[in-house]
Amino acid sequence: MFENLSKKLTDFGTVAANRTKNIGDRVSLTAKIEAAKRELTGIYAQLGQQVYQNQQADIPEEYAELFEKIAKTEQTLEDYQAQRQVLRRVRPCPDCGADVPNDAEFCSKCGCHVGVVEDAPAGTDEKDDFFEAEDDLTKEAPAEETAAETPAEAASEEAPAEE
Repeated sequence: MFENLSKKLTDFGTVAANRTKNIGDRVSLTAKIEAAKRELTGIYAQLGQQVYQNQQADIPEEYAELFEKIAKTEQTLEDYQAQRQVLRRVRPCPDCGADVPNDAEFCSKCGCHVGVVEDAPAGTDEKDDFFEAEDDLTKEAPAEETAAETPAEAASEEAPAEE
């Protein structure tokens, strides 16, 4: 009787170990698949960036719209970064590009002499220019990217107001 129970327990342990190994192998393989997908996406991005940089002088007609979108997006990114620097009271180091506090005389990353920049007092044109620039960016957004009307909103506009 104990021999039969011992055999069943051994068989159960073997099955459990095999199933656990199978689950571990599946998880490992899934992680490898996701890593390969990320690597492939990165390679595509590198290829696209190289083609974009190499074709600036002679833009292929079929890519003209994408090149224009890239240029606009790069400009928007630069604008956002400048706005963030104003808010953080930093400026880029002319040598290495690192953020340098406005009250610092030297870059903490490369040691370049940058000089102290006085922050603009509150309520000056710098603050107003920042918000005007932000408004300009939101005005440039295409109409289809603005808030879409939901079916509920459309129905409420069509329905007569109840008194």
